[in-house]
Amino acid sequence: MTDLNPVRNTSPPPDYDTTTHIHRHLLLATAVEADRVGDPCPVTLYHWNPPSIRALSVAATLSPSALGAIKGFAALGTYFLPEEADIAELLSGILASAAEAEAEAESPSIGNADPTPQLVADLIAQLGPPGPVGMLVRFFAFPVYTNDPELEGRVLRGGREFPVWKWVKPGGGYRRQGVWEAELGTALEEGEWNAGRGLDVLMGGVGRRGGGL
Repeated sequence: MTDLNPVRNTSPPPDYDTTTHIHRHLLLATAVEADRVGDPCPVTLYHWNPPSIRALSVAATLSPSALGAIKGFAALGTYFLPEEADIAELLSGILASAAEAEAEAESPSIGNADPTPQLVADLIAQLGPPGPVGMLVRFFAFPVYTNDPELEGRVLRGGREFPVWKWVKPGGGYRRQGVWEAELGTALEEGEWNAGRGLDVLMGGVGRRGGGL
């Protein structure tokens, strides 16, 4: 006999992206201190993969405080740096030298360390005095999840794709996921509005001709 009133499963369907975007990467973010706290500003994003630190293909524009909605977000301090400083090149050079020296000494290498306030302070200290002309730069770090275990050649500077972003909150009591957004700030604003803080962020890539994630 056909059940005319079946019990429907009202739980949200599983999100396909969360089953494929399982590779965790750390991003380092830097922002020149704005005149007013909370103002949107350009935020440069880097893939933290010591000893290599490489910038993503495009910068984000958002209030750095918006990054606090991400689960695992860490504020790493503010430093006075020379104008036009190539942060990726400078940090990569220091990390590579430190990793090589510590490998020879058979001691634990900072080359595999996650960014912490103390580690960033130690790295910046090795840059030497910035001189009389410079800028205050804020440092942050947060995790993202992708479907690429390496991330090389995709959304990094010089790669063939631009990053796109999606918020998810597994186990949340309300809406649990957003849609892919071209702007990280848009994804975070929408995610915090719908699901609060403690968001996971998925990162994909879109080619210049509309390639896939």
